[in-house]
Amino acid sequence: MINIVIIEDEALAADRLIDLLTEHAPDFEVQKVLEGVQLSLDYFSKHEAPDLVFMDIELTDGTSFDLLKRYEMPCPVIFVTAYDQFALKAFEVLALDYILKPVKAENLQRAIARFRKTHREDIEESNMIADAGKSRFVLRLGQKLHVIEYSDIAYIFSQDKSTFLVTKDKRKFALDPSLDHLENELHKLNFFRLNRKFLVCHSAIDSIRTLPKSKLLVQLTPEIDIEAIVSSEKSALFKKWLAGK
Repeated sequence: MINIVIIEDEALAADRLIDLLTEHAPDFEVQKVLEGVQLSLDYFSKHEAPDLVFMDIELTDGTSFDLLKRYEMPCPVIFVTAYDQFALKAFEVLALDYILKPVKAENLQRAIARFRKTHREDIEESNMIADAGKSRFVLRLGQKLHVIEYSDIAYIFSQDKSTFLVTKDKRKFALDPSLDHLENELHKLNFFRLNRKFLVCHSAIDSIRTLPKSKLLVQLTPEIDIEAIVSSEKSALFKKWLAGK
C-alpha cells in the first residue's frame, strides 16, 4: 500500500479527493486528513512520514508554504489548490505536481502516474530486490523498506493493468513485475497460477466450489472481491497441485 496524508481544510474537497483516489489508485491508503499548519506539524512530529502528501495551499491557520518552512517534508508533495498563481512557488519547493480545483480525474491520474514513475526510479530491479537466498522481497516504498518473506505471501493478483501482492496479515503492496515474471520466481515455492489474474499460495485457499463446465471457484484468505476462478482446462492440474502431486 502507498500511505498518503491529505492536508486540506475543506471537508468537501477532501472527500472528493478521497473518492477519486479510491477509484483511480486503490493501493493508496489515506492515513490522515489534516486541516492546518499546526495540526500538520503536530502530526508529523509524532508519526512516520507517509509515502506521499496531497496538500492544499490556503489552510485554516496559514499556508502550506508556512508548513514547509518549518518542516522538511521527506516525501513527495502534490499541491491541490484553487489558485493557479502559486504554481511557480510550488515547483520552487520541489512539488511533484500541481492540480487545480475542482480536481478532474485526468489531472489526478497524470499526477499519480508521475508519482509512480518517480517512485519506481527509487527502486532497484523493477521495484523488487531479492536477497541472495531468494527467500524474500525487499520493497522500497517512498522512504520505507518493507521486507516480505516469501512464506508471508498469500497471493499476488493483477487488476487494472497493475500487480499487487497481498500478505497473510492483509498488507497490500503494488509491484512492477508481471504475474508471468513472478510465476517463474515462485513456482517452486508452492504457488499456483489459477488464471491470468491470480498467483496463489496453498495456504491462502480457504475453500473451493465447483462451477458448471468443471470450473472451480476458489475462496481466498484474506478475502478479495475479485473472483478467483480456475478454468476447466486447469482444474485437473490444480487438484493434483492441491494434493501435493
